[in-house]
Amino acid sequence: MKRCSKCGVEKSEDEFHKDKRRSHGVVYSCKKCQSKYAKLWRLKNLERTRECSAQWYIKNKKRASTTSKKYYVKNKNIILKKTKKYREKNRDKSARWSKKWRENNKERRRLYSKEWRKNNKEKDQAHKKLNYALKTGKIIKQNCEFCGSAKSFGHHPNYNFPLIVRWVCPLHHSFIHKTSINNCYDRHNRKQQNNNKKSSTANDRSY
Repeated sequence: MKRCSKCGVEKSEDEFHKDKRRSHGVVYSCKKCQSKYAKLWRLKNLERTRECSAQWYIKNKKRASTTSKKYYVKNKNIILKKTKKYREKNRDKSARWSKKWRENNKERRRLYSKEWRKNNKEKDQAHKKLNYALKTGKIIKQNCEFCGSAKSFGHHPNYNFPLIVRWVCPLHHSFIHKTSINNCYDRHNRKQQNNNKKSSTANDRSY
């Protein structure tokens, strides 16, 4: 057992970072206290932190890439939830960032699309037939069947029938792929009910 010099709590030596130079073989403050101190220091020295991080990344690209991939695989569900929550709160900012990324990575997107078409010929043919039907007026584009958004596109339940699609927005399209179609309707209804409750509460306060 060792007492932390910051919080004064006795903890096991596993809760301290190792340091061979010290008499006990560990540092004086525990991991939690060091983490808090490091976070505060980064907040006070944002520019310096960003500069150091950028320089380290340039020198250690392969190591950073490997570490990031391992972390993503280990914490995939947590990362996806955080990303989704951030995008919902910052839709305009996310849209601007996505647009900027697409403009700066045109060649990368072109190569990815080419590779995708090569590996997904059936899906590619279905998309082409649907686009042609839209251009010729054989099929008329509709709003999202869940939320009514005009920013919709055709989702193929079965690629063997390229002209049979469900019109959905990007958000509900992701829901369809993650859950069943019924769960997608339930989720949309719950969200609509919550929005109605919020609006009614706001109206009651205004009186």
